[in-house]
Amino acid sequence: MAYINQKLIKKAFSQYLSSEEHLLSIGVFKKVPSTKWLLLSKGMVWLLSREFYVGVTDQRLIVLPASKAKRLSGMEDDVIAAGFDEVEFYTDALNNTILDIQKIYQGEPLKLRFKSGYRFQGMDQFDFIAAVKQGKQVLNEG
Repeated sequence: MAYINQKLIKKAFSQYLSSEEHLLSIGVFKKVPSTKWLLLSKGMVWLLSREFYVGVTDQRLIVLPASKAKRLSGMEDDVIAAGFDEVEFYTDALNNTILDIQKIYQGEPLKLRFKSGYRFQGMDQFDFIAAVKQGKQVLNEG
C-alpha cells in the first residue's frame, strides 16, 4: 500500500469545512468499476480504479479525488458534498462494503468501496461506517 500523508489529506479537507463543522472520520476508497469493465479486464480494473478520500463531518460527507487531494489546489470542481440522506451502504456479490453516494461524478453514479487494509489516523472502515450512521441518526432525530 502506498504511503498516505495523513496531515496533508486532513488539511485538504479543512479548507471545505464551515466554521461550525467538525471532521469526524476519513475513509480511503476505490471507485467501483462498471460491470462491463470488470468483465473486459477480468477484474484487473479493480486495481486501476480511481481512489477517493471521503470525510465525514457532523453535518455531511465530503468526497475528494485522491489525485487532487494530494495537491491541495485546483480541485474545487471535483469536490462533492453529500448529505447523510444521500448515502447508503450495501454489500455487493463479492462481499465488499459499498458506499453508494447519490451523486453523479464524471457522468457516472458514484459508488465506492473501501480500499483494502487502510487505516486513517487510527480509524478503519468500521469507525467510518459508525460515523456515517451516527450522522444519519442525528439527521433523523432533528
